Amino acid sequence: MKEKTRQPFLFGLLTIASILTFSFYLEYARDIFPCLLCELQRLIFFALGVFFLFGTLLHHIRFIRYSMWSIISLTSTLGIIVATRQVWLQFFPEMAHGACGAGLSQLLKILPLRDVFAQILEGSAECTEKGWVFLKLDLAEWALILFISYLFYALFHFMKEWRKRA
Repeated sequence: MKEKTRQPFLFGLLTIASILTFSFYLEYARDIFPCLLCELQRLIFFALGVFFLFGTLLHHIRFIRYSMWSIISLTSTLGIIVATRQVWLQFFPEMAHGACGAGLSQLLKILPLRDVFAQILEGSAECTEKGWVFLKLDLAEWALILFISYLFYALFHFMKEWRKRA
């Protein structure tokens, strides 16, 4: 029984590790550098990976399983918001008002967290560029699909846990 509750978390962890590995491959081997929204999406994927790791390690505690599926759902929703904003900016580049320049680490040093998040979501010219394309979808569109998939995956497993309770 315990292994069956671990497998969904382990699968999520492995897929997140694959996504992050591929994103670093594109950055360092293919010289496709992420914009601020891409970096934020990468951080959200990393957070999802941490939550999947906690779920993998602590799967035997029912409360932890409920909590992790809930947190994964909320984190995926945040990823959907950020990825949707980038896809929107790519389709309507005139909506990007942010200035190019400072990276995420620099913004975090000079601005309060609330202002950093607002400036990132405002978008910049970098965010409107389509980078690597696969099956006619660019990275932002793939990220949106993945975040939606993780949301449904987490909700499915949460409901599965809920039904086992009854």
